[in-house]
Amino acid sequence: MHLRVIAVTAVLGCASLATAQPPQLNVVEFPSGDPAVFVVDVAVDVGVDDAWTAAGLSARTFAGAAFRYRYRDEIDPNAPHVPLLTNVEPDNVRRDRAITFVNQPRAQTSNSRFRIGGAAALAGGYDPPTPYPSADATFVNVAFFREGIDEITDGYIERVAIDISGTGFSLAQLYLSPTGQPEMPGHLLIVAGETAVATHLFPTPLTIRNWAVFAVPEPAALALLAVSGLMALRRR
Repeated sequence: MHLRVIAVTAVLGCASLATAQPPQLNVVEFPSGDPAVFVVDVAVDVGVDDAWTAAGLSARTFAGAAFRYRYRDEIDPNAPHVPLLTNVEPDNVRRDRAITFVNQPRAQTSNSRFRIGGAAALAGGYDPPTPYPSADATFVNVAFFREGIDEITDGYIERVAIDISGTGFSLAQLYLSPTGQPEMPGHLLIVAGETAVATHLFPTPLTIRNWAVFAVPEPAALALLAVSGLMALRRR
């Protein structure tokens, strides 16, 4: 009888896994309220009886764009000038939230997303894998995982904020590509990003989403690019 119960439990467990849905990653633009800042938010959506466990972010800027962060010495003047990659409001004081950081799954604008209640544990770099996260103006690379017991299974886990003042483009000329591909040839790459997640039921292979931000040049600039391309072909 005992063996029969174990066998039935095992069959039900396999059936549950067979019908489970892998996690989904959703990448959306979030209004920053600043004409010089473009913000990307990434959310994970997990299936029934599943839960988020870990994630990774690797992104790089181009064409004069720069990632925005909150720095430790903004909170404590005696702290070093290094980016806070999670728990970006450790004193529970609301500040500019158009910054780059990671967190445990939370509602997009929930206070807990930015504070200790939604803080993630940092594990190092995601791609390439490194012992410590990287975070500067042109490159961010961080792997992070669930901190303690958390009943929230899905929600927003990453925010990437980009200062575009050095690109020569306006917000109206930029768009988010959730696939990482441009809508048209000639559109200029501003940010290339990759997000990966693991869940309790789907620890491996990782669910990966490539995404990007592109700029649409003015018609005159597009014409110049086309002419340059034709000249290059002619030389060949």
